[in-house]
Amino acid sequence: CKTVQLHIRNKDLSSFVRQQKLSYPCRTSEAIYTSALELFRKNHSFSEPVRTLSVCAADLDYRETEQMSFDEEISVIQRRESLETAFDDINRKYGQGTVKRGLLMVSPELCRIDLRNDPQIMPGRMKGT
Repeated sequence: CKTVQLHIRNKDLSSFVRQQKLSYPCRTSEAIYTSALELFRKNHSFSEPVRTLSVCAADLDYRETEQMSFDEEISVIQRRESLETAFDDINRKYGQGTVKRGLLMVSPELCRIDLRNDPQIMPGRMKGT
């Protein structure tokens, strides 16, 4: 994706959307997460609770090939994309959750989240829409 969008709905059901372009097109969840977190910190008042938080990867590029670069930042992005692809391949072959990020191991509650079947986690759409 080239753009990350963040949708925030507050407890009074008022909502807003913010987006930002990434420095480089990417496919890693880490880049999308970092951008969404930055948008959240810039645009949300921590004094009121959040009812719904949605993150969307936008301005997608479906090319199978990409130009190689000597730029160190792009090389790091490409290595992270390869690592995530390997994680996804292992999880597809041996079952979701076979490989997890180390951060999830910090909390037993986070380890138990079933990303595929949890009714509160709805990839691709907002609950109730």
